[in-house]
Amino acid sequence: MIIPVKKIDILLHESNRDVFLDGLQEVGVVDINIATLDVTEELKDSLDELAQVEDIIKKLKPVENAQPLSSASEVVVKAVAIEAELETIAEDEEKTKQLISQLQPWGNFDPKIIQSLAQAGYPCRFWSINAKNYVPSSGVFQIASSGSSLLLFSVGKDSIAENADELHLELHSIDELQSKLQNLNLRKTTLENDYASLGANLDALCNLRDEMQKKLDLGKAKLIAQKPIAGSLLHYAGWIPESKQEAVQKYLDKAKAVYFFSEPKEEESVPVALKNGAFAKLFEPVTKIFALPDYAEIDPTPFFAPFFAFFFGMCLGDTGYGALLVIIGVVALMKVSQENRGIPLLITVLGTSTFVAGIFLNTFFGMAIFTFPGVKDAIFDTASPIAFLATVSENGQTSFPAMPFAMYLGVIQVILGILLKSFIKFRNNGLAYALQPIASAIIIVGVALVMIKINFISLGEFSIGGLHIGATLAALPAVVGNGITLAGVLLLLFVNSPEKPIYMRPLLGLWEIYTFSTGLMGDILSYLRLFALGLAGGLLGNAFNGIALMFITNADGTTNWSTPMVLVAALVFIIGHGINFCLSGLGAFVHPLRLTFVEFYKNLEFKGGARAFSPFKK
Repeated sequence: MIIPVKKIDILLHESNRDVFLDGLQEVGVVDINIATLDVTEELKDSLDELAQVEDIIKKLKPVENAQPLSSASEVVVKAVAIEAELETIAEDEEKTKQLISQLQPWGNFDPKIIQSLAQAGYPCRFWSINAKNYVPSSGVFQIASSGSSLLLFSVGKDSIAENADELHLELHSIDELQSKLQNLNLRKTTLENDYASLGANLDALCNLRDEMQKKLDLGKAKLIAQKPIAGSLLHYAGWIPESKQEAVQKYLDKAKAVYFFSEPKEEESVPVALKNGAFAKLFEPVTKIFALPDYAEIDPTPFFAPFFAFFFGMCLGDTGYGALLVIIGVVALMKVSQENRGIPLLITVLGTSTFVAGIFLNTFFGMAIFTFPGVKDAIFDTASPIAFLATVSENGQTSFPAMPFAMYLGVIQVILGILLKSFIKFRNNGLAYALQPIASAIIIVGVALVMIKINFISLGEFSIGGLHIGATLAALPAVVGNGITLAGVLLLLFVNSPEKPIYMRPLLGLWEIYTFSTGLMGDILSYLRLFALGLAGGLLGNAFNGIALMFITNADGTTNWSTPMVLVAALVFIIGHGINFCLSGLGAFVHPLRLTFVEFYKNLEFKGGARAFSPFKK
């Protein structure tokens, strides 16, 4: 849900500003929108220093049994000095490696001999020439070849290699350069160890960062005030959660500031903070991938969260992969701090959903869990009704229960989005505006019943165990589905565009029906990707299993588990399923995102775009 807020306007004397703002930071619940304030030259240095400290904190890891420095500022100075020296060493390393690469073809000569010859009147020169153009001449010696070029060396003033390009080399002994490279590496290792030891100061650095952030926020707050009246009055405008109004009032009364509260207006850009239960809160990062909802909307997180979790499980659809995700999530939970448990918990939930969906789909690392018609070599010999989405092959025909199931899910989520849209319109504009979405939902129900009646993509055959959903709905007379569809169409013809005269609405309604009907089938069919991705992942996993078994299968078709090729088969199994796990996992996250942000959000008429509520606090 979106936390209700109120607007607050505050007037105070300029002389009381610093003390007032310091106290307001202590209260820590007022959003005065300092996050959007451009950093001025006055604050630029503070921002750069803060960024420097944050960068150091990111690079360090906690270190035990190490002596911390006397102050966090001293840590920053030392870290900056080490980073600067490491940067210089990196440049020297790169230059030395380039020199070695240039001199390597010429051999490990002594530069002093070259210098002695030059002093004695026998200058030495280095040349490069295309092999096709090379003509031997006196005083010029071929040293090496490099591709289609030859490297030449000449001694004496009159010794010149014709048609060649002279190379002006920086003369060094390769042994000396290799030694320099070793010394640089040793020094780099020492500095990196010194830098790592600064991890003993992480707590002090974090405290310094928080203090610097507080001062920066305070500086921004000082600059954001307006002077609406000539003189020394300052005006601050902000937002507070309704639940914190009493606490803010107590502080403002104590601070002797003039203030008043008001309800947000429709045209105002209201910051948004979300508050959800334990399960839905895990999916708030997914909501923020697209945008925070507008203050006039509802928070879609608790409504799409269960769908997203199950959609992910359907797309990945393998109990083995689900177990892997759960293990990854649980291990991550044991490693991260309390405030960073959200993502590991989300991974665990998605893994659990994948595990359950894998049972429904009858898949474990590409293998069948239960025996079904057309399924051989399953882990368990008897079929289980719990695997109600398992593919069945019987009498030469194959049925895919997951296909109609995906369509049923699509119809349910689309109708939910439309009903939520109706609620928002009723809350914001009244009953007249809420009827149009309801008419659309009625049409969807009627069309769905018609599709079930004609058994479109096996919708009329779908069942869960002994619960024959499709057959029950298909048993309804055809007039029911047709009647509900017609009722929805007639209603839509007259309740669309409540702001228009009623005699104009049927014409506008025809356009509404056209746009709605052309988009409806595409919206519902989009949910078939849940079935398609799960099927593709299962088939790819099964294919890798087949490739692995090829290495240990005898000519008579029996499996030889004692052959050393078992190791090769295991390697193929691990690599193959690793690839499938990564590819399917990516698809299992991206496609539920699409179903949420396109199909569900479109029918919800989600606008979004609000900025996050950011309280001015310490």
